[in-house]
Amino acid sequence: MVIPNTPIDINNDERLIEKASLAKTRTYIRHRLPGLIGQRVVDSKFNQVILTPDTHFIVDWHPVHENVLFAGGCSGHLFKHGPVFGNFVAGVATRDYGTADRFKIANRRKLSPKESPSGR
Repeated sequence: MVIPNTPIDINNDERLIEKASLAKTRTYIRHRLPGLIGQRVVDSKFNQVILTPDTHFIVDWHPVHENVLFAGGCSGHLFKHGPVFGNFVAGVATRDYGTADRFKIANRRKLSPKESPSGR
């Protein structure tokens, strides 16, 4: 587990799982996957996750160029929502509907872990 905002070097970091993260995973396995209890880890890597300061997606028009739409979902979080997010962005792009304030670029702020939907 990497602490949020820890600088990383994508080209050179080894991406090794820390023991504290592995212990947390084993606790989850005991609860959800009891058949895997006691199995050894043969390999592990982690994926760097990027997040916006408030953890919400971005779907907003460029403030100067009205034909440029920014859309982003922040790493694996968007992967889970990909098809729905794509449909939503297409609707915003064709101006069939607008976008929620929480998805706009302006006025974003870092949320505390208690405020954040992801707890980060």
